[in-house]
Amino acid sequence: MLRRQAMALGSLLLSACTLGGWTLFKQKDTGPLLLSARDDGDGKHYAVGFRLDGTQVFATQVNQRCH
Repeated sequence: MLRRQAMALGSLLLSACTLGGWTLFKQKDTGPLLLSARDDGDGKHYAVGFRLDGTQVFATQVNQRCH
């Protein structure tokens, strides 16, 4: 019985730390970031991040095609 309680408490603490860390590092003034993949005309592959208004945040070249 003690093992079950310890497992439940550990799971609860891990969940709280995960959610707390997420809100701690979340930027308040920016919206969500949408991730996508694209190829250019030369056949290079990119992982790309966009905001909801369509502004591109980053485009990182990757070695293989992404989905």
